[in-house]
Amino acid sequence: MFANNQLVKGILIGAGVSLAAFCVYKSNEEKVDQFLNRHGIHVKTCGNSLESMSIEELMRQKEDIEDLIAEKELQDQSVTVNAPVPAT
Repeated sequence: MFANNQLVKGILIGAGVSLAAFCVYKSNEEKVDQFLNRHGIHVKTCGNSLESMSIEELMRQKEDIEDLIAEKELQDQSVTVNAPVPAT
């Protein structure tokens, strides 16, 4: 029943092509990221160790973390007041 359904075939083909493209990207990740960086697209990688980052990158990271901490502290300090509704 599902073998002849064009939608199922399309989904399976799309998933297969996506998986193949992802595998090719992962095997050439560094080259692709360098190519994108040269063309103005800066890819943020999770695997950067702090030791390999430049001073500017570390300062940006520090500022981002400080901003997040400040937002969290404000959220923790905010108080919600529920005023009773006056009877009419």
